[in-house]
Amino acid sequence: MFGILDDLKIVSGLAIGLVVYHLYASLIGYPSAAREAREGYVLLAEKTAAQATVAELQRQLQASNSAKQSLQEKITKDTAEDVQREKDREAKILEYEVRLSQANRRCALDRADIDAILHD
Repeated sequence: MFGILDDLKIVSGLAIGLVVYHLYASLIGYPSAAREAREGYVLLAEKTAAQATVAELQRQLQASNSAKQSLQEKITKDTAEDVQREKDREAKILEYEVRLSQANRRCALDRADIDAILHD
């Protein structure tokens, strides 16, 4: 079939082909390695983006919790002030009625008049 020279030509052709491919791959880069590197970069970029999204959502959650807590404290404070103001108002009304009864007088004011007096 083939002679020794034919076998040498085939082997030398394969060797030259492998050398040329190795030079190409060394100088330009292995295509499969570049593809794997890009795939790794895509995964890394997706992971980084997901971590950034999680960090931003956590920051927003903390900000909303802080705002919620401060609003709850303000509502509690305002409610306590309203209760105290109503107690003071009722005490003033009671004090006025006691003074009138001590002077043998009766209060002829209705609720709107009392509100107007206390609103000063």
